[in-house]
Amino acid sequence: IAAAGEREESYEEIGLGGGVFTVFFLESVRYGDRNRDGWVSLLESYRYAFDSIERRWNAVKPNWAAFAPRISSVPVDFILFAAESE
Repeated sequence: IAAAGEREESYEEIGLGGGVFTVFFLESVRYGDRNRDGWVSLLESYRYAFDSIERRWNAVKPNWAAFAPRISSVPVDFILFAAESE
């Protein structure tokens, strides 16, 4: 899982406090548990970051190229974090 492919750009945003992908990836600890099982898996974290980038970055940067994180190879879902409660 990465912010961008080898020949693609990733973005930093002072207002977010860091790299766009990194900020949303780290937010997934708190907000990414889509199935509410108490754990955030790789695919849940990716989906949270992807959806957040679409809503909170791509939608407000209409003159920029769309940005999307990448999963290389065949994604295997495994647990990344214990979910934090809101």
